[in-house]
Amino acid sequence: VIYQKLSGHTVSSLAPVMDKIRVIKSLIEVNIMKRSTQISCAGFIHTMKNTKHCTNEAQLEAHMEFYCKVHGSERLAYPPVVSNGISNNTLHYINNDNILGNGNLILMDAGGEFNNFASDITRSWPVSGKFSQPQMEVY
Repeated sequence: VIYQKLSGHTVSSLAPVMDKIRVIKSLIEVNIMKRSTQISCAGFIHTMKNTKHCTNEAQLEAHMEFYCKVHGSERLAYPPVVSNGISNNTLHYINNDNILGNGNLILMDAGGEFNNFASDITRSWPVSGKFSQPQMEVY
């Protein structure tokens, strides 16, 4: 309908203008971004501390989502990657359904969304809570 009314006129994309506008953030936006990141960082710490109570990747995902939502995030910003062991080799693995293997590293890529600002954090930590010597050297 709009296109028909603009027939005969040049129509161009607003994307370049919008991209420039989105680069500069107001103090309010910066504070919202900081809060989004604070919630997600604390969610990671909470999830890491509770790994000992989890038996599978889905439970870790649930800890992260629960923490973020309880502390103000509306939702997780994107489907999280929660993997361990061989699944860490799968790019954008989102099944999040494997049993946690002792001696494995967990890889989590997750973040909450707060007031339409997403945080995006990736961390690895050992299922056991303590890095082995080879893991420590690589990490």
